Amino acid sequence: LLEEGIPIRHTRLVLEALAEWSEREQNVALLTEYVRSGLKRQICHRHANTEGIVSALVVERESEDVMRGAVRDSDAGPYLALEDRQSEAMLSQIRQVLSNAEPGQTRPILLTSMDVRRFVRGFLTRNGVDLAVLSYQDLASDFTIRPAGSVTLPHGSNSGLLE
Repeated sequence: LLEEGIPIRHTRLVLEALAEWSEREQNVALLTEYVRSGLKRQICHRHANTEGIVSALVVERESEDVMRGAVRDSDAGPYLALEDRQSEAMLSQIRQVLSNAEPGQTRPILLTSMDVRRFVRGFLTRNGVDLAVLSYQDLASDFTIRPAGSVTLPHGSNSGLLE
């Protein structure tokens, strides 16, 4: 959480999420995703403008399926291993939206499903893209999402397991 700039000073919310999910889920990475969900108002507030609008670059559902198939396991843990053309397409689309953002506007976030969020975040970090990646569970109902674009990946030959 701290690595992504999410404050944990709302200890009660963190502990409530851990209490709710820790008996059903032992995976620390997934528990972290559930804690994020408990902190969704704080997360949205960090990325919203003064009117409560969060600008979002949305990963298309079919592209999420491609990403699920591109998750590989290693000694350091699972990671997203897209084909070169998929990586280039994703990075190009994201950089295009970021370069078109007007000065003074809040920076858009990348919106994807909870199960691929951390892998996408790791992929972007490894490729030098500093962009917040949120899941749908990170969105609070009192904020409005404004689409800033979408990410569409070409289909590839990747197949893998998502744990």
